[in-house]
Amino acid sequence: MATGGGDRDGEKTPPPQHYSLEVDERGVGVLTLSFGPKATNLFCPNFLRVLQKAVEEVERDGSIRSLVITGGGKYFSAGLNTKWMSKNPFGSILMVKSSYRLLARILALGIPTVAAINGHAVGAGFFLALVCDHRVMAKTKKGYLLLPELDLGMPLSPGF
Repeated sequence: MATGGGDRDGEKTPPPQHYSLEVDERGVGVLTLSFGPKATNLFCPNFLRVLQKAVEEVERDGSIRSLVITGGGKYFSAGLNTKWMSKNPFGSILMVKSSYRLLARILALGIPTVAAINGHAVGAGFFLALVCDHRVMAKTKKGYLLLPELDLGMPLSPGF
């Protein structure tokens, strides 16, 4: 099992374990994301660094033949960290572009990917689920798939 993550950019310090990657004897990797105080997996520069590190680990590990991505709390991912974005308007543009590049990288991993949606998947978090080859979600009254951008009349970015 590997764990990773870091703290920069003046964001609140997340819990020490941001993700875990476990691989079974059949080569099925399970990437559990647990970023943020309540494991909300909000998209911000720190989360992107954590997710990038995890993806790099998957790419390096030749024993992984398929990958399941899930959340470690009640959220798969609560989407963009709008508080961070409102405080960093210029950095937000770069962060969103970095998000797209990282999502494209997951889309092109070269192994089957499954989003095991364990709770809310909102906006960018829903896109994380969509770039996986397959999606499964537990039957629950507490998990929603939301694209608030559509309700707000915002255009989706190219490629989505």
